[in-house]
Amino acid sequence: MKLKKIKRFFRSGNGELLGFVICMPLFVWLLMLLVSIAQLSITKEQITYLAYAAGRAAVVSENANDALNNAQAVVDESSNLSGFSNVNVDILFNGEPITESNINSISWQKGEYIVVRLTYTTDSLISGAIPFSDEEIDMNGAREMLMVMMIERPVPNDPYTSEWTNLS
Repeated sequence: MKLKKIKRFFRSGNGELLGFVICMPLFVWLLMLLVSIAQLSITKEQITYLAYAAGRAAVVSENANDALNNAQAVVDESSNLSGFSNVNVDILFNGEPITESNINSISWQKGEYIVVRLTYTTDSLISGAIPFSDEEIDMNGAREMLMVMMIERPVPNDPYTSEWTNLS
């Protein structure tokens, strides 16, 4: 008796409905995975560009004090990024952050390398799902972005430096 009911259930087209109901959670999970990947890539792109812009403002500065002020100005101007708060920039010279106490002892020369360290807190609700795992990666909280850049100015003994200062 039960076997007849099951056969009648599948003959009347309900098998397609049953297959759809079984596959629907998989489709929703895949859609959520794609959305979380898109969210993560967009936020990573925003913060990478902000670190690059702050570093670019620092490497074209004439000295370490101007570099620190220019990088912080770029970060302060761009601090209205959605999903980020407490955005701070540090410039590391030979592995040490530039501070008021060591700013005069730094030889700011073209060709030296600096590390731009951007620390920030993500506020947006981003949690990515990992396939075949019970864990979730929580992307919220304090993060840091590091970028290595080379100092471009000042150029020692360059006869064209005075011409370039009038352009800025």
